[in-house]
Amino acid sequence: MITKTIQNNQIRLRVFEDMKEFQKQIELLEIKRKFQKVNSCIRYKHSFRREKIIKLANMGKTQKEIAEKMNCSYSTVKREIKAIREGLA
Repeated sequence: MITKTIQNNQIRLRVFEDMKEFQKQIELLEIKRKFQKVNSCIRYKHSFRREKIIKLANMGKTQKEIAEKMNCSYSTVKREIKAIREGLA
């Protein structure tokens, strides 16, 4: 079996003589792909939450009012505002 990986714009070929080793590599790739899907969902959730916080803050709401409106904790709002500020810097 031969696999191809691309890292830093370089293609590397790897020959697997043992079928079990090849299957292990395939399982690792599937796990990485699942993690990437979960990670992208989390990023979407955070970006959606941050956009909503920005809209409410532009309306003049306090952090406490934003937390109540979004049904989340005050500390979550504070953490997201910190992340928004760090993203702007």
